[in-house]
Amino acid sequence: MSTRPFPWERNYPPGLGWDIDIPAETIPAMIARSVAENAALPALEYRDRETGFAELGEAIGEVAAGLASLGHAKGERIALYLPNVPAHPFCFYGALTAGLVVAHLSPLDAERELAHKLHDSGARTLVTTNLGAMLGMALKLLDAGHVERIIVADDAAFGEIPGMAHPPIPTGDPRVMTLDALRSRGRAFAFEPPAIAPDDLALLQYTGGTTGLPKGAMHTHATLRAAVAIYATFFDGQNRFPPGQKFRAICVLPLFH
Repeated sequence: MSTRPFPWERNYPPGLGWDIDIPAETIPAMIARSVAENAALPALEYRDRETGFAELGEAIGEVAAGLASLGHAKGERIALYLPNVPAHPFCFYGALTAGLVVAHLSPLDAERELAHKLHDSGARTLVTTNLGAMLGMALKLLDAGHVERIIVADDAAFGEIPGMAHPPIPTGDPRVMTLDALRSRGRAFAFEPPAIAPDDLALLQYTGGTTGLPKGAMHTHATLRAAVAIYATFFDGQNRFPPGQKFRAICVLPLFH
């Protein structure tokens, strides 16, 4: 029987282990701790506008409280139909903080795929943005009865993009709410975060559907936390980013995956 070091361990950079202990922690607990530890540092930069960790934490809390104020209870599904925009982390972490289960939708999905994922997941609220054609598709899904409500983040607040439209948000429709209005509701709501366990379902991540209809892969808080721990071990084990050091990472991969 082989003993350590195993032969394949020689391919690991010095200091990088593979047998780490995965923290038994929920995603809301993880992000709340990160916000508290890095409150003075920038968290996101989108179109030259920075969002600090403190502001990120504030947005997450307001979204969570706003969703609870609408009657969303622990375990309910909510769909995120968003590209790489600040509304994604606001609403992803906010929904999980409210105890909801996120169903990710791809901006590249055709209408039939979106409708299938909405019905398969059971999500009746959809979060989107008015960037390009996304709001138009969300309204089409709403009018067809695939969802009951849409929440729209106004991308125009971050400035114009040459060649990209920002259609007006039809706030006169009672089925449509802006993300700003949701956050305003959250600020006025007495929110009591639900008890969440690491083994609770957190995310329905849909497959590409290359061999049939897309299928929702079930991720718990624990499995998502394990993925974060793997990334952290890769970077921390090589001392690439010491704690508290400011660094930039270009977000190229889609946040909806």
